[in-house]
Amino acid sequence: MRDQNSFVEDLVEPLQYRVYPETPFAEVVDLMVRKDLHSVPVVGEGHEFLGIITTRDAMKQVLSIRRKRKGGGLAPVHPQEEPTAREVMTRSVMCISGEQSLMEAASIMTNHDAERLPVTREGELMGFLTRGAVLRALAVSTD
Repeated sequence: MRDQNSFVEDLVEPLQYRVYPETPFAEVVDLMVRKDLHSVPVVGEGHEFLGIITTRDAMKQVLSIRRKRKGGGLAPVHPQEEPTAREVMTRSVMCISGEQSLMEAASIMTNHDAERLPVTREGELMGFLTRGAVLRALAVSTD
């Protein structure tokens, strides 16, 4: 059991998957489907956090692509027409710092109804903090 003076960096889930701005959208969707991911961060060359693609973002883009095709078919998108991660990602994402306290992170997550938040240090994405991890850390022992 961690005490309430713990910091976000103590509980951050390391970054497992990421894509780059020029990654074709089809590759992003393939990764999300194969690994059952709810979101994928988009990072720059130095792993700086640029944005995120959520299942919601991906679904909107897939619907848009299918509506543009005759009959909504499944035929591959022509490479020049395929969007990149940069074009699909959400750029304005609330992030927290690894140096923030868990109490502060818990308040932010509660006030903004966030299940998970990207954790950055000097602009570089470290990983994610989940609501479950914060709850486990802050829960009062019932022993």
